Amino acid sequence: MSAEPAARPADDAAAASDAAASDAARELAERAEQALEGRVRQVVEAHGGGITLDVTGPGEVRVNFQGRCQACPSAAITMGSLVRPALLEVEGVSSVTRRGATSRFAEERIARMFAITPRDAVAS
Repeated sequence: MSAEPAARPADDAAAASDAAASDAARELAERAEQALEGRVRQVVEAHGGGITLDVTGPGEVRVNFQGRCQACPSAAITMGSLVRPALLEVEGVSSVTRRGATSRFAEERIARMFAITPRDAVAS
């Protein structure tokens, strides 16, 4: 007759912490996706592209351009002037990066150059 080892409180706490982090990441991803609906997705899709998002850590969102946007030389402008400001408006988002970007600082300079604020990016 074998006895199962009793669950330790530390294991239970770690599992609960992991579940809470997973729920928080899922909720952040949903809010971020909602922020892109409408104008942002329309602009990207009108040029034959698409966007997916990954939550890479607490408050951290990574943008993945798809389709024609993957290799577009204007992707940094789209990111800095439209996508990043919209995502930074989302409660809980503190960092937005782009997969394959050479420099997030360049994209931030683009946003400043166009005097784009997060509210400007989501206004229609």
